[in-house]
Amino acid sequence: MIVLALQIIAAALAGLWVPVQNSPLMWVLPVGLLAWWFAGAPALLVTMVLCAAMSGGTLYRAEWRAVTQLTGNVLVSGCVADFPRANEYRTAFAFDTRHERAGSLLFPERVYVTIYDAVYPVRAGGCYDLLLRVKPAHGQGNRGQFDREIWLFRSGITATAYVRDSPLNRERHDLRPGARFSVRAALRARLIADHGGEATGLLRGLVLGDRSGISPAQWETLRMTGTTHLIAISGLHIGMVAAAVAVCVWWFAVFVRLSPAASAATAGSAAAFLYALLAGWSVPTSRAATMFVICAALWLSGRDTQPLRVLALVAISGVVVDPVVVLQPGFWMSYLAVALLLTGRALKLGNTSQITHKVLNYSISLLSAQWRLSIGLLVPGLLLFGVWAPVAPLINLVAIPLFSFVLLPLVMAASLLALLRLPGGDALVTGAGWLLHQSVGMLDAAIERSGSGLRMAPGPLALTLLLAGSVVSLVSRWLVLRVAGVLLLLAVLASPALWNWRPDRPELQVDVLDVGQGSAVLVQTRTRALLIDAGPAWRGGDSGAMTVVPAMQALGLSALDLLVISHSDNDHAGGADSVRQRLHAPNVMAPVHDGVSPHWRCRRAMRWAWDDVEFRILHPRTVVGWSRNDASCVLSVRTASAHVLLPGDIETDAEAVTLARGDELRADLVIVPHHGSRTSSSEAWVATVTPNYAVYTTGFRNRWGFPDSAVARRWAEAGSCGLNTALTGQLTFTARHAGRLTLDSVYKADFKRPAAVRYRDLPGCAGR
Repeated sequence: MIVLALQIIAAALAGLWVPVQNSPLMWVLPVGLLAWWFAGAPALLVTMVLCAAMSGGTLYRAEWRAVTQLTGNVLVSGCVADFPRANEYRTAFAFDTRHERAGSLLFPERVYVTIYDAVYPVRAGGCYDLLLRVKPAHGQGNRGQFDREIWLFRSGITATAYVRDSPLNRERHDLRPGARFSVRAALRARLIADHGGEATGLLRGLVLGDRSGISPAQWETLRMTGTTHLIAISGLHIGMVAAAVAVCVWWFAVFVRLSPAASAATAGSAAAFLYALLAGWSVPTSRAATMFVICAALWLSGRDTQPLRVLALVAISGVVVDPVVVLQPGFWMSYLAVALLLTGRALKLGNTSQITHKVLNYSISLLSAQWRLSIGLLVPGLLLFGVWAPVAPLINLVAIPLFSFVLLPLVMAASLLALLRLPGGDALVTGAGWLLHQSVGMLDAAIERSGSGLRMAPGPLALTLLLAGSVVSLVSRWLVLRVAGVLLLLAVLASPALWNWRPDRPELQVDVLDVGQGSAVLVQTRTRALLIDAGPAWRGGDSGAMTVVPAMQALGLSALDLLVISHSDNDHAGGADSVRQRLHAPNVMAPVHDGVSPHWRCRRAMRWAWDDVEFRILHPRTVVGWSRNDASCVLSVRTASAHVLLPGDIETDAEAVTLARGDELRADLVIVPHHGSRTSSSEAWVATVTPNYAVYTTGFRNRWGFPDSAVARRWAEAGSCGLNTALTGQLTFTARHAGRLTLDSVYKADFKRPAAVRYRDLPGCAGR
């Protein structure tokens, strides 16, 4: 059973990762029959999962391409399919449409909709006509950043949209949402209301799996302490509810002289299944509910209930029903956690008949379980999430028992009383909310006292050592080897130099980040790092915090030697404050003081050298008489055999001046000025620069139409390979050992991404 589970999981991964040009549906049946004929039912099941995964990815890609043909505004009918996530600037939610056609195209079944500035109010479970401006599903692609495109794919969302202000927007009382979500929405409105105070969002997360009300500050606290798994409905929730129902029904069945075993198993299974549905049927809840049902069925039938076999059967059922589930980090962490607990060896001290010994044995078991989870999930967590909370193991030793045996029963009891409108229900909810809020406050205090934040994923050497230490600590039967494994883990975790060490650092590395309509370029020598521009800001956030800092940390950087702001336009300078606050950036250079407070005024003829890499400012000599764009700081980065040109948003006037000065402009890589606007990239300037790579930093399907088609054609005719970060994601260029600058990686074209969201239209010139 375990081998079959691993085969089915491998088949799902293979189906999602292998690109297929045509739908494999036509050969699913013959291949499945051949597999069944030669290898039996297991081979048929594996083949069907493989074909289902391939078909799902192919159909998603086809629907995504169909959405690209939608233009203008579309009036769409549908229902809000989840709890809207709202702040003071916007509201976002999944919207299940009612299969209406937009022209000759079938409109996507599910769209992720955003409402800005409260254009039209919506509620969970409500049905509406909405005038939408639709785009294909898209997300920025950078190392260290949440991959929104994969999340949209595994959620079955092929289009995103925002609501236009229109009298056509109206509520539809003749439509009905899905039964399961309508019940969840009704319970959410009635169950907790707002009696939980500041912890209302946390309470709703614990009871209904609704995370929409958890504030960003609360999420940050949970992430920093590694306790996000506690504020979500997990297998423990399902198990406690099912066990409580089973015990009550057992005694009731004994009282009325029914079969207690059958009654308890049936009632407990039904409770687990229904509660998992009401909680959103996430990976942990579905796994726990399915496991409870299977265990109950095997127990009643008198069959083997060996835990790992049951877990394998649960995994098989989950992947067969939905092969895309293997893309969810929760799938791997959930099943690995349960497997670690099931394979742990029980430790006992002395005679367990005495209360003291029972308490000691329980404490040792708890510590042993936490030790196994902390070590066993360390490397998978780093690979899946890219971050590690150093204080997590110690905090979880206290937090897990507190949440599991104090807060969770209290919250469940309070919720039940509030749901039944029994006396004291609201007061108990208020008390539970207060206690939960105080618990999160203690997590905040733990962060401050420890002075420890998140650490990004380590380099390959540290990751290999961590994996070796984890395996030896968990698997070895010899105490001395287990101790050695733990010591190795502690040595790696306590050594930032080893953690961040990466082999073969290039002479020059240039990372062009995908910040949408804006610019952010990281330049690294062997020992120094410079960032030119930090992307845009918007109400409620900016690219500095969301994109630039995570990308830098993923590259092993925690500080900058210099931050250069080419000019003060929002799309270049908007994220600068966040970068300066979150990273150590002692020096800032900018051409003007408008919106930026530089340490140095950027001006022509400034030059410096880091690790045999020369940096020169080519423009402006003075900002007087220039427009804001033409006063952009133009930076030249040169090695013995490679040249990178970063011109900001200069336009044709400034380009003409740089030509007249006789500067050496011939480059291997240029960030196309002003994102490919027709006001820049004059024919003379393009003919002089003639780079191997011309990179456009634009927003996906931006309203200005950048890059302009004539400009793109001009660069192409000059022999440049045109790349657009809106399509490629983060681009990494390197020059090694006095060699030429080459394109090292394209984030969205990387094989690490599933075929359905992998960028496959990369021009052939990108390989040169």
